[in-house]
Formats: sequence, structure tokens, C-alpha cells
Amino acid sequence: MNKFHGILSLALISVAALVGLYSLIPKGPWLLLFYGAIIFTAPFVIVYSWCRKCICSEYKCAHVIPAMLSKIFRRAKSMKYSCFDYIGVIVPMGLVILFPQFALFQNKPLFALFWVLLIIGALEIRFFVCSNCDNKACIANKKF
Repeated sequence: MNKFHGILSLALISVAALVGLYSLIPKGPWLLLFYGAIIFTAPFVIVYSWCRKCICSEYKCAHVIPAMLSKIFRRAKSMKYSCFDYIGVIVPMGLVILFPQFALFQNKPLFALFWVLLIIGALEIRFFVCSNCDNKACIANKKF
């Protein structure tokens, strides 16, 4: 797999999250700290829920950092993902995306930047990372 797209996609999504964090500065320290905690914990929950079941995380994951993070968790048997696995990805990612929206919407350039970075990162993952993955149990790597 091409690690360039894996690293680029995660960088784009990370920068989008940092834009969301930046947009919360005028809202006070508690929202900033709370969203910062979400940004910090979300990757661990996602890696635990999804990546530790993926066969590619052991030998050829284009998402270099999640592959390394998945090694701190006990390897799960590669099989079909459960509803809990989906929840473990959807909830943290949903929080990262939705939590700063009110603050972002009040600043249109940041709002646009956040969504452009996020969409490009997601498209990178879908078309360049997941499409080359060997994990047959993952719904994201189905060929169109």
C-alpha cells in the first residue's frame, strides 16, 4: 500500500480537528479542554475498535500511526466487525466532527477549511488507502 496516502489522509483529518480546536478558543477553556480530550482519546478508541482486528495492521497498513498504536492492544481475531466495532468508530469520529460545528459555523473561513480538509482526508482514505487493503471483513475496502 502507498503509505503516502495513509499519512496524508490522517494529517488532513488531524489538521481539520486542530482547526475545530482553534475555533473553540473564544468559547472558553472548558470547551477547549473537552474537545482536546476528545481529539486525544478518539484515535485510541478507533484503533481499539477497528484496527486491532485488521490483518493489514500487522504488516502493510498505509495508516502508519494507527498500525503502530494497534500494537499496544491485544490483537483481536480478524473477522466480521460487530455493531460495537462500528460504534467504536462512529461515536469518536462523530464527536471529533460534530462538537466544534457551532463555533466553526460562526467563522465561515474556518468552517470551510474544516470541511475541505475533512472531506479530502476521507476521500484519500476511501479511494487510496482502503481500496488497497487486504482486510476482506472491512466494508470500506470494497471495490466500486
